[in-house]
Amino acid sequence: MSSTWINGRRYEIGSRAYYDAMWREEQRQRDEQRRRREEQRLERERQRLQREADRLERERRLREEEQRRREEAERRRREEEQRRQRIAQAWEQAQNSLLRDAEDIQNSPERNELSTAVKNLKSSFISNMTNYNTASAEKIIADMRKKIISVQADEKFLASQKNNLLKNLSSLEKISSAGFKSEIESIRQSSTKKFNASINEQTRQIKNLMSRAGKLAEEIEKANAISLEGFKEEMIFIPPALDEDKKAKDELTAIINDICDFGERIAFFDKKEAEQVKPLILEAKQEKSQARLNLIRTQIKITYGKLKEAAVLTSMFKHDFKEFLPLMQRADGAANLCLRMEDLLTAQEISRDQYNEIYKAVKEIYLEQAEAVEEKFFAEKIAKTLGDMGYSLLDESGAPVENISTGKMNLLNTPYEGYKARITVSHDGKISMRLVRVVGSEAEKNSVSEYQRQVDIETGKKWCKNLEDFYKKLEAEGIIMGNTILRKEPEQEILDVIVDESIQRRKAQQASAEAEQEFLHERNL
Repeated sequence: MSSTWINGRRYEIGSRAYYDAMWREEQRQRDEQRRRREEQRLERERQRLQREADRLERERRLREEEQRRREEAERRRREEEQRRQRIAQAWEQAQNSLLRDAEDIQNSPERNELSTAVKNLKSSFISNMTNYNTASAEKIIADMRKKIISVQADEKFLASQKNNLLKNLSSLEKISSAGFKSEIESIRQSSTKKFNASINEQTRQIKNLMSRAGKLAEEIEKANAISLEGFKEEMIFIPPALDEDKKAKDELTAIINDICDFGERIAFFDKKEAEQVKPLILEAKQEKSQARLNLIRTQIKITYGKLKEAAVLTSMFKHDFKEFLPLMQRADGAANLCLRMEDLLTAQEISRDQYNEIYKAVKEIYLEQAEAVEEKFFAEKIAKTLGDMGYSLLDESGAPVENISTGKMNLLNTPYEGYKARITVSHDGKISMRLVRVVGSEAEKNSVSEYQRQVDIETGKKWCKNLEDFYKKLEAEGIIMGNTILRKEPEQEILDVIVDESIQRRKAQQASAEAEQEFLHERNL
């Protein structure tokens, strides 16, 4: 009988042991196949689960990335919105400042024209600011302010001319006979009449009235046989030209008129300079050569232009110094610079070199201390706003303070009895305000009933409503709030309770005083 090997053992073919071994081997192989199939199934399931996990991870990452993109887009949107608000507020502040200056102009046509011109600057200003071209935006405002100041100077000159004319008319009236009274009164009424014309047109009308007054002064001089040279000189009366050619005569008269007009304008800005050009004006009154008169007019006109430019620039420089002073007063080491600016604010003239020196120093200090200056400005604005609303600031010990210190906690009195507010302004400009209840002992602090909790919630709701006015006032002061406010509703957190032992002492003192009063009352009975 033949034999075979199965799993390392020899079996006789056809024997029972052989068939048992064969059955076991087949069973083993079937089990092995089932095991391999199960392993393959498990591997496929593992791979499926891994693919599902990878898919979920990818989806999670996509969601996170999408969330980051949304948050970044929202952050950029908020920043852009805040920037637009800052630009809009910068325009509003610049516009209001320019309009206030324009409103000081009495002449209606000029005032209306300038006010319209200011409003028309909005698109150019905002466009430059949006494109980060702040230098051009500042130049737009500076040019408009320069134009307004120039018109104000012209208006002041017109007013001085009117005053001079009225003063001369009063002097003439005192020494003239009754026959000249009506003519003097006619000139006076014409000079005080309200003209709906430009300042330059009104100036020309006043000059014509001066000419009439000068001719009238000659008639009075002849009638009274007295000398009125002083009156004529003060009014800069222009004698008629003797040239028989009318066109040439008119041209000479126009040039002399210009020379005298610019001479008066020079006197308005600088009396010493007027004395220096006075010989040229006297020469012009006697000169017959048009070429010479043109040279005199050019020289007088250049002198006037320089004086007016200096006066206008001085007004602009003083305006900027008034803007710089509050900033530098908040900066460290700028005391001497502040004194220098205060001195220049009282100066009659400020040169461009003096202004550039101050501007450079201000810029250097501000760039070095910009963050600290802004922090102080921010804290002062908050303190001022709270003060205007009737609140008083306290330090951590309860002592009154004027300003908030950034990075430190201050207490704020509230209109709610038994409650104060903690306010902290961080260095990055965030405001944290939280209502707290003040008690007199640790026992009161640790015993909080459900009723007291409800009172805290109701008081907190009132406080939150009261804060809305505070936020609005801050924004009106030019502080864009955005995400700088850390706010939680009263239901979200239990109100903090702080102990102020002085309350207990005051209660004890009050009780002692009442007991002593009662004792004295009983004795008197």
